[in-house]
Amino acid sequence: MEVIQAFKRILSLSCVTSMTTLSQFGMLLLLYDTGLRSYNLHTLAGFIGGVQSQEAFAGSMERLTGQDMAVAFFGAGEVAGRTLGMLEFQRFGSKSSYTRL
Repeated sequence: MEVIQAFKRILSLSCVTSMTTLSQFGMLLLLYDTGLRSYNLHTLAGFIGGVQSQEAFAGSMERLTGQDMAVAFFGAGEVAGRTLGMLEFQRFGSKSSYTRL
């Protein structure tokens, strides 16, 4: 009997606490290790389908917060037909702040 593997590990990240997709922008957003990062969804699909290399997928990563920030929460949704992203972060040595993306 053949066992079909339904899941494939494509990211070797630890401490992922939250993730969401913004398909209209082609982005996968991940909160891990207190940093917010994005990956290109089209490159991800190409990597899963065997068209793109792992290096191309890893190269599509963009850090959305500075290294001096610790992100505690982020969320994204649609309000009145517009995409809204919010995050709560703390810069080292200062108070917590909220901002929108």
